Amino acid sequence: MNSFSLITAQRRGRVEAVRGSRITLLTLVLAALAVLLSQPAHAQDLRQDSLRAKATDKLTLNFLIDGYYGYDFARREASQSRQPFYYNSNAHNTFSVNLAMLDAVYTGARVRGRVALGFGTYFEANYAAEPQGLRNLFETSVGVKLSASRDIWLDVGVLPSPYGYEGAISLDQLTYTRSLSAENSPYYLSGARLGFVLGEQWTLNLFVLNGWQNIVETNGSKSLGTQLQFKPKEGVLINWSTYAGDERTAAGANRFASNRYFSDLYAYWKASSRLELLALFDIGLQQYDADSVAEDNAVWTTANAIARYSLSDTWALGARIEYFSDPNGVIIGAQRAGLTGFTAYGGSLNLDYSPAANVRLRLEHRTLLSDGDQFADRAGNGTNLNHFITLSLSARF
Repeated sequence: MNSFSLITAQRRGRVEAVRGSRITLLTLVLAALAVLLSQPAHAQDLRQDSLRAKATDKLTLNFLIDGYYGYDFARREASQSRQPFYYNSNAHNTFSVNLAMLDAVYTGARVRGRVALGFGTYFEANYAAEPQGLRNLFETSVGVKLSASRDIWLDVGVLPSPYGYEGAISLDQLTYTRSLSAENSPYYLSGARLGFVLGEQWTLNLFVLNGWQNIVETNGSKSLGTQLQFKPKEGVLINWSTYAGDERTAAGANRFASNRYFSDLYAYWKASSRLELLALFDIGLQQYDADSVAEDNAVWTTANAIARYSLSDTWALGARIEYFSDPNGVIIGAQRAGLTGFTAYGGSLNLDYSPAANVRLRLEHRTLLSDGDQFADRAGNGTNLNHFITLSLSARF
């Protein structure tokens, strides 16, 4: 398998649940549900993506578009894409659309739903392994409130990922491009989510999933996920999410064809009306196939810190530093022959102009340095440096 195929295979890895973990989690879910249903409700304010529905029915329609031009200084002119481990705004030396989407959200007292359909290079990169008819589903879900007095919701369908602070909608991000941690963990999931509001500061979500970013099931079992959020005060959010599943594909071709465990921890702080800060640390463990010659588990880690400072109502600066280490190539394989795994660190600097609240013009420069000559320069020779610029214009209507 060549490097690109390995990267694609790892990105598209299919997951089954660990059966012992399934029983334990199911027991905890039933116990928690029984306790919460028996307790009185508490009023509270929640962030925008709250589990709580409004008392009156409401249908909201939005249209989002994210256009961009990117230039990778390490890519040859014949190439039409940037490095293969980028899945947002990944076109090279061409004007393109990363995400154009029609988003319909219904909010009721006991029922809610969302249908978001779109196209663009984001869908082409992230949904390439999905069936043809499902490659434009950004999110499609329906939810029901299970208790009249408690905020307990069950949502089923294609759901947003709880892993990492960064998502696919550019207007909502602190920087334009996404970190390596965001690009190489799920953007979407397919399955069921059971959500609880636990008092004034805590929210808990429990997931049963088809796998690690895949809509359709590819094996006979399911994966498990959790998300615990703590909001001690306004403008502060601490999130811890986990994942457990089996990466065995239907064809059994993956050499990491065994259990995967993943932990995602991040903290967001709106320090002032002008300054926003974010810090993240992820760690994953992948067991090797029983037939592999490797004896130890494969571990990958990633960390990043992001800051955004508003110079005025229309101008802002954003910056990121990041580190990604995958020495065994579980998520990102070697980019050139003769190398093993992938480890890199880097940073980016953003300049944002927002003439209105629903539109943003952004210019970003980003640099990566790798262990080993993971990249190729314009002459095709190995180099450890990759840098590129991206100009984007995004709007929400």
